[in-house]
Amino acid sequence: YMVCVVVVLWFVVESVIDGFKLEKFCANILRMSLYSLIAIGLTLPVTLTALIQLQYTVGTEDSFPDKLEIYNNFMEVLSNTLSFHPTTTMEGLPNVGTGVICILMLVIFVRSKDIARSEKISLLALLMFIFISLNINVLDYIWHGFTFTKLIPYRFAFLFSFTFIVIAYRAFTVFVQLDKNDLIGMCIVTIVMVCISVFYLDRKAIVGSLIVAAQIGRASWRERG
Repeated sequence: YMVCVVVVLWFVVESVIDGFKLEKFCANILRMSLYSLIAIGLTLPVTLTALIQLQYTVGTEDSFPDKLEIYNNFMEVLSNTLSFHPTTTMEGLPNVGTGVICILMLVIFVRSKDIARSEKISLLALLMFIFISLNINVLDYIWHGFTFTKLIPYRFAFLFSFTFIVIAYRAFTVFVQLDKNDLIGMCIVTIVMVCISVFYLDRKAIVGSLIVAAQIGRASWRERG
């Protein structure tokens, strides 16, 4: 279900990047709908069986939230994108430890002149939407198939990591064209993330991320030189 939702969102993102050409857009909708029906048909025995069994689980008693609720401090969730900290198993923050590399590549992604503005805006909007969804009860409820999970929370967190890694890779494709301002931006982002993480992460996570950031900065300076 979560993958189906993100496929639709990615379809919108790719359509924006492509420029929303009506004829091609309609053809892509038909193509995606056909492939989706084929996928549903291939997985129907498993999907239908799971759907029937889910009707008898505790989660079926959940109802749509009456009011909006924020689970955690957004800065705490953001700090959890750094690596070298314990993962969540039963309860805790979303598992979004994509690491400092993705965070630094985000600077390159935003600043690069070789990446179209439509691509930047659409991908960053998708990343921000999933990030916000991880911390708001209504969106969390919808992402989990209109139910609340019992233990092992934020099961769609991998979609945030996937989107973040795609953005980081896109930035990596233009990585050789750095200038001094890119390096300054990477330093500023590193300092900001460390300042935020001091309040939420242990020393091992902060030191480990700083070492990785230093190595990336060193490699970037050599590449620029």
